[in-house]
Amino acid sequence: MSTQAWAAKPILMGQVYLIGEHDEETPADNVVVKLKGRGDPTVTLSQGEFELSLPTITRDGQERPLYGPGETIKLIVEKPAWIINSPVDGETRLPSDLLKDSVEIRLLPVGSHKLWSHERFQKEMRALQEKTKKQILPQTDTPQDITFDQHIAHIADKLGFSPKEVKARMDQWAKESETAEDPYDKALAEYYNKNFIQAKKLFQQSADLKLQELALIQQKEEALQKRKLQVIEEAVGRLKGKGDSAYSAYQFEEALEAYEQALAILPNEQLDLLRADVQMDIAGANWAIGIRTEGQKVHAHLNKAKQVYQEAEEKYGELGQQEGRARAQVGLGSTLSQQGIRLGGKEGQQCLAESMKAFRQALTIYTREEFPQDWAATQNNLGNALTEQGIRLSGTEGHHHLAKAEEAFRQALMIYTREEFSQNWAATQNNLGNVYRAQGSRHQGKEGGNLMVKAITAFEQALKVRTVENNPQAWVQTQVALARTAKDIGNWEQAVESYKKIMLLYPDFAEAYNNLYVIFHDKIFAYNEALALTSQWLTSHPTDLVAQTNFAEAEFTAGQFAKANQHIVNLLEKSKVDSSTQIALRLLKIAALSAQEKIHEVPSELGTVGAILRQQPEAFALEWEFAGTKHFILQNIRFNSSRDLLLPLFEGFEEKKLPNMKVAVTNAQTFFISATPKMEQP
Repeated sequence: MSTQAWAAKPILMGQVYLIGEHDEETPADNVVVKLKGRGDPTVTLSQGEFELSLPTITRDGQERPLYGPGETIKLIVEKPAWIINSPVDGETRLPSDLLKDSVEIRLLPVGSHKLWSHERFQKEMRALQEKTKKQILPQTDTPQDITFDQHIAHIADKLGFSPKEVKARMDQWAKESETAEDPYDKALAEYYNKNFIQAKKLFQQSADLKLQELALIQQKEEALQKRKLQVIEEAVGRLKGKGDSAYSAYQFEEALEAYEQALAILPNEQLDLLRADVQMDIAGANWAIGIRTEGQKVHAHLNKAKQVYQEAEEKYGELGQQEGRARAQVGLGSTLSQQGIRLGGKEGQQCLAESMKAFRQALTIYTREEFPQDWAATQNNLGNALTEQGIRLSGTEGHHHLAKAEEAFRQALMIYTREEFSQNWAATQNNLGNVYRAQGSRHQGKEGGNLMVKAITAFEQALKVRTVENNPQAWVQTQVALARTAKDIGNWEQAVESYKKIMLLYPDFAEAYNNLYVIFHDKIFAYNEALALTSQWLTSHPTDLVAQTNFAEAEFTAGQFAKANQHIVNLLEKSKVDSSTQIALRLLKIAALSAQEKIHEVPSELGTVGAILRQQPEAFALEWEFAGTKHFILQNIRFNSSRDLLLPLFEGFEEKKLPNMKVAVTNAQTFFISATPKMEQP
């Protein structure tokens, strides 16, 4: 390497040509050439030649070139309606000798069919892998359908073709690559065909080939340094491809392993930008594992993600890569947000505060004008963190955070329109609904009700896009939020409709069953529906003790007093029930005995309930709702003689204070002693 060529002020020489329809070359004069990221631009001379000053950094008090021989840079040529075809999109390696070697840049008109080179297909597939990972859903572990439409539209816009033309070209290339000798081309084709598992294997095969080649090169490291760096980049690319494939298949542990293997082969003090990119992959894989695991592994992986995002952000900053810094800050913010949600308390609030700070720092780079989609996504992330913090904070501070969350989501919707970004629009509508629900829960009366109605409207908007057919996980997330909100405001019809829909798709969803039972039995007094629902639930969940208790209660309110009584006896004899459930069952048994005119058995049951209460601590509370049972007793003629006893008894236990429960039992015992002869009269 020429020492003079790579002095403190390195200059890259080159020439720009315009390529005609018949491959004729015309020098491009008076066009701006610059380096993406940092550095001063230059202008070509009459024969298209240029000299571009390369950026430097100061390390250990010395000014050094930012990029070394063989490192990849991206050149930009400002010529409207023309695009760099060679090197593809301006990405090239720096020559080892800047005085002897130069770069040639060839431009083609936008829309030229000559743009479809093998190198371009490979480059666009690498970009497609990166875009695809953003479609992975944090709330599910099941691989979902992946769409390439957005990236194909991006290619079409960049190259001057219609999306249909681009897809046809990509389809043809993928078909031809299936029989290629290079497993890398095969891997890219399999990835394009969404065969991610096969792509992962082929990327590994391709990476293995490169790693084998690397082992040979290392024997001649000094003479083959440039090739070594190139092979490292290629091997890293293959390993990243394997990791991306595993990530897209929701195999996050394997993805992390592939990314860490890629990082391990990167040399220090070289390929710094690639190192930062791989660090981003490692951090992202740790995040994906952390939000899906349990116990100590959660914080281990999230802490690792936090650390690596910070390292990547620092490295991007050193390299002047502002866009990379913003990506790292968004990743850091997402990690801190997840930590805050899981930690709770003051520590959780601190994590959420740091999360919001990271998102806001990213927004200083991701402006709406330059990065509209990234700006909208970050606004969405910020809104979610503000919502979580607002829920945790009380008073004015909580209101302030929720208001700011609403503002952030509305900002995102300025970009995320239903027409252009339907799934993002729906996700933001869902988030907006969550904010309205949180706000509504803090207000009484009409204002709170209006906010809850706005929440329901937002969820309903989201469900216009989030359908069972195209996104079942997102659909159920929004449907559950809609059902909960409807339940909060007593919109029983809406809540029942939503929970029924959920149970059709997810018949084992316990929350849907439990809430649907409460609505049927204790809110709208649909006793037969409550009984049928629980009977169906128990066919697939026979050991669910709560459901078994519900079934006894539903039998009672369906007028099946003998069955209810026997069911309760069986539960008390054969099941290990806690004190709260045992008391609830015995109260139901007392009511069932009264309906069957077995009054003489009631005092014994009351005595048992009283004995259980005497064993409880002062803070004991009965977690049971008797609204449906009381309504039934009030309406049914079988309780004409015992109603005045039973209703005060149940009401005493609903007050959830131990002294009141004891008084209710004592009063009932007194009532029965005095009233039993009359109640037993024919």
